[in-house]
Amino acid sequence: MYVNASFKLEDNPVFGKRTSLRLKCNHIKFRGMEGEGAPLPKRQPIPARNIQLDRLVAALDFLDVWNWKSKYDTSELGGKVYDGRSWSFSASIAGRECKTGGDNAYPSFEDAQKTSYKAERYAFLIMAVKSAFAIDEFANFDY
Repeated sequence: MYVNASFKLEDNPVFGKRTSLRLKCNHIKFRGMEGEGAPLPKRQPIPARNIQLDRLVAALDFLDVWNWKSKYDTSELGGKVYDGRSWSFSASIAGRECKTGGDNAYPSFEDAQKTSYKAERYAFLIMAVKSAFAIDEFANFDY
């Protein structure tokens, strides 16, 4: 049993849907806005079962999110991008915590302690959350 498990995943592209998924009180809650600021249709919270949390924790372990840096920024790569995507992920599950995010920069696929313009590891995080809770829509990526 996961007592007080929580997470929050936010994806905020400059153009397109802004979305947020939260696990709170054993329910997944979805919020979002179209690029123009209109709210996305409300959805019923999804009850989170232990088997789903088991799958999520296994994926988080595989992706090594517990060791991701707190902030990924393009300045680490010698540049600055003013439009694009900001994102954040925080989790507190089974006594483990992480809090991470980025502005147009992501953990490198090869090494989560390195910063990259490529979002592969972050995309896997989104896929892991979607898969664990059978969520159809969250953050559209063009890969």
